[in-house]
Amino acid sequence: MIRDQNTAEKIMDVAQYLVQTRGYHAFSYRDISEQIGIKTASIHYYYPTKPDLAKALLRRIRGMFEEALEAIDTGGGDAKTRLRKFTEIFLDTYGDDGRLCPFCMIATTQETIPQDVQEEVRSFWRKGEEWVKHVLEEAEELEETVPAESRELISRVMVSSLEGAMVVAKAFNDRKRLEDTADFMLSLVEGGEITT
Repeated sequence: MIRDQNTAEKIMDVAQYLVQTRGYHAFSYRDISEQIGIKTASIHYYYPTKPDLAKALLRRIRGMFEEALEAIDTGGGDAKTRLRKFTEIFLDTYGDDGRLCPFCMIATTQETIPQDVQEEVRSFWRKGEEWVKHVLEEAEELEETVPAESRELISRVMVSSLEGAMVVAKAFNDRKRLEDTADFMLSLVEGGEITT
């Protein structure tokens, strides 16, 4: 049997939607097969186990996330502009139908997923935190006031706040809660100043 890249991508597309809307343990290969119209055995051919699928899915999303960050860097702009674009990644993920971050959804099952899948989740958040910290370091080089002692804390709080705000927005069915969190985090760099 020849692996079909389109089939593999379709499987991951459906799996991503199901993870974002139901959670990691709330769907099966049968749910995917019904939506795509293939046998579950075919899904097992591409992804032998659910953790294999999760790992492939998270790697794909992390790659897309890293490409988005690279595009922001290439586009230039001051710290606030770049951080605004960063928050838009989370707003776009949430969309109009309250989809949650797949990494957040899988992290809630941390005790029941393999170590390598857990590491994919941590790698995603580390990358986000490192990127925000880097933007803050560059902001200081541009003579924007960024206290050195608060860069790491701000980067961690920004990523954590955006992830958490998605969950709360979903619970209240209120996208504005996520938007308000993004605006508040950006207010920390308003006027080139970051205050803690």
